[in-house]
Amino acid sequence: MREPDILARSPSHPAPANSTSADARSGDVAVAQRSILLVGAGKRIESTVLPALACLPAAFQVAGIYSRSPDKLNRLQALWQIPVSTDLDSFDWEAIDLIYVAVTLHNVPDVLAALTSRPTSHATLVLDTPVLAKGHLDFQRYFRAFQATYVAEDCIALPPVLVARQLIASGAIGRPLKLWMFHSGYRYHAIATARSLVDRTCVLAGRSRRYGRDAGETHLRFASGFEVTIVKPRDYSVGRFLLIGSEGAIADYPLQADGAQVIQYAMSDERWTGLTVNGTAWPKSEGDRQFDALLPDQLSDPSLMTQLKIRGLMTVLEAIRTGTPTYAYPAAEGIYDSMLSYALDILPTWFDGLVPLGGSGIHVVFRGVLPPLLAARRRLGYKPD
Repeated sequence: MREPDILARSPSHPAPANSTSADARSGDVAVAQRSILLVGAGKRIESTVLPALACLPAAFQVAGIYSRSPDKLNRLQALWQIPVSTDLDSFDWEAIDLIYVAVTLHNVPDVLAALTSRPTSHATLVLDTPVLAKGHLDFQRYFRAFQATYVAEDCIALPPVLVARQLIASGAIGRPLKLWMFHSGYRYHAIATARSLVDRTCVLAGRSRRYGRDAGETHLRFASGFEVTIVKPRDYSVGRFLLIGSEGAIADYPLQADGAQVIQYAMSDERWTGLTVNGTAWPKSEGDRQFDALLPDQLSDPSLMTQLKIRGLMTVLEAIRTGTPTYAYPAAEGIYDSMLSYALDILPTWFDGLVPLGGSGIHVVFRGVLPPLLAARRRLGYKPD
C-alpha cells in the first residue's frame, strides 16, 4: 500500500535536483517549491487537499496544519505524519509562502483576523468556496494583508472540464450553445464551471424554479447567447453533463449523435485512471502521471468525484504557485459565483443590465456597495447575518 509522505521533500529531505511537478514551469522559468500552511482539519483537508498535495511533492512542502480541534489534528498527524498545532504562533511565518484556509463559513472572519495579525504580507492566501457569507463581505478588507488571494475552485479544472475546454478550442463542436448539468453541479460550483467554458464572462440573466422539496432547475444566459441549465438535486454518483455546439456535442455518457465527442471515465479497482474520448485514451499530462504514481491508496473518500476533485485541485494549486491565470481563480471570481447563487435563490428572475456594458451588478452590489454598509452596521454594534 502506498503511504502518504508529503514531508519527504522538506529541507532535511530535499527532492532530487531534476525532479519536476505538474505544470511546474511558468514559461521557461522554473518555479521553486512553496511552503504551504493548512488552516482547518475537517473533511475537505483530509479527503481532497492533503491527497492533492501528496501528488505535488516537488511543488509544495506542507509546513503544518493549524486547527482549534486537537482530536482532528491528532488524527491527521497520525495518518499523514505532518506537524500540527493549535497555536498559530508555533509556525515560522516568514517561511510560509501559501496559506490554505478550509474552515466553516462562520469561522472565516475570525481566521482572517488571526492571520492578519501575523506577518503575512508576503504570503498568498487560498480560501475554500464559497469564500465569505453574505453578511461577512466587509471582511474582504483583510485580503489586502496578503500578497494575493485566490479561491480553491477545483470544479473549473476537473478533468472532463479540461477536456471539454480543449475540444472547444480545437473547434470540434463549433460555437458552444447550450450546457446541461444533470445532477452534476452544485450552486456556485456549477456557476464557476459554466463560466470557465466562456472565459469567465459574467452572467447576463438567470432564473430558478423549484419543484417539490429538493428538485429544481437554474437557467443562466450569457451575453454571447450561451445558455446553461443546472438540474437539481445534485448527486455526483449519477451526475452527467451535455454540451451542445453549433457543429457537435460533448457528453460524459453514451450519446448516439452526429459529431458527438463522448467522454468516459477509465477505472481500475475503483481507481480513476484517465479519460477516453470516443473510445480513445485522452493523452495524459505530467500532472496526470503524477496523480497516477503518487495518489495515496488510503483515501478517506475514494468516490470518483472526489478523485476528480483531487486532480482538479492539483491544477488549481499549481496555477496559483506558478502564476498561471487560466486556473488561478481570484477571490473576486469566487465571491461573484457565490453571490450570484444567493441572488438566484431569493430572486426568481435575474437580469444584469451592466453586463452588456462590460460590468456586473453582482460585483457592484456585493463588492462595492454592501461591504461598507456591513462595516458601518458592525461599528454601530450590529452583527449582520
